[in-house]
Amino acid sequence: IGTSSATTPTQIQLSNLTFQTNSPNGGLSIDCATKVYVNQCKFLGAFDADSTTTDTSADKGITVRSQTGLDCSNIVFNQCQITGFARLVDLSYNVTNVRFNNCDFSKAYYGSMLGETMDGSTAGLDVGPRDIQFISSSWSNISQQAIYVKAASTTTGIGTRNVISYGNWYAKTVANNFEGYDSINEVPIIQFDNDECTSTLDFFERTDLRDTDFGDSTKPSNAPPEVQGIGIHTKAVKQITLTNNTSSATDTGIYLPGFNDKGVRITYKINRASTYRTGVLTINAAGENASYNDDYEEIADVGVTLSAKTSDGDSTAGNDTIRVQYTTTSTGSNATMEYQVQILV
Repeated sequence: IGTSSATTPTQIQLSNLTFQTNSPNGGLSIDCATKVYVNQCKFLGAFDADSTTTDTSADKGITVRSQTGLDCSNIVFNQCQITGFARLVDLSYNVTNVRFNNCDFSKAYYGSMLGETMDGSTAGLDVGPRDIQFISSSWSNISQQAIYVKAASTTTGIGTRNVISYGNWYAKTVANNFEGYDSINEVPIIQFDNDECTSTLDFFERTDLRDTDFGDSTKPSNAPPEVQGIGIHTKAVKQITLTNNTSSATDTGIYLPGFNDKGVRITYKINRASTYRTGVLTINAAGENASYNDDYEEIADVGVTLSAKTSDGDSTAGNDTIRVQYTTTSTGSNATMEYQVQILV
């Protein structure tokens, strides 16, 4: 779409179409165009997740190209299926305001590769992708990262910016090197290696399925990396029960990745019979080291003490998992705790 001409193609709409290729080549390339709307289309490639275990950079489902003064912008994919490419989405050229809404991404080596070949100087590659959003979509059967924002050019202020993942479903078959959710050859599901990126209210199926018995060496118990790099990760609200009269530090069931430095903020409230507390547990963790602070207000003494430590949950060296723990006094009542986790990754 587009011919790199002096006039930018605009107001292009594609609906209810299937694009298929039987060779490892691109699916749709949008060239120097604006206001492109793709609705309920399928993009089917030749990548076979059962037999292909390597990346082919030319095998792109969706890509764009821009030139100086002819940047792509305002591109929307709605309810589209993108499957069977080494890279389902590959954006390195200058492009702004791209939306993937309610799309299905599957069967790939990488899900979305952003900013890999932008260099800060070449025409059309001097700025890179900006304002890229993945919203309410599903991701499955992907060997490596679902979203990978590559590091910036050495030029100050240049590089991919404002990449947002919101309300997406990341299946257990993502970021495990096609080896299953118990593989230690895992990578982060989302990798933000540039500024101003966020993950909000995404669901990571792999995390909930991981073994949590730290005394069992037959399966990895580490909390697998969900989001890593430079960004903020906001998780959904959950509820747990803290058992009455627990005198030794016991796991709450809150397990978080802790191998790389993490700044964790857990906002919570506790209800125990007629006593109430609201607070923020702050955790500073980096591998073997962890410190924490629990700042709260309460109506009467709830009788709950929260703490945090790190542990090694797999066969690799180093502590890789933050374990939030608790003790309770004996009052005859369990405590109910609702909490939300936010991590500076």
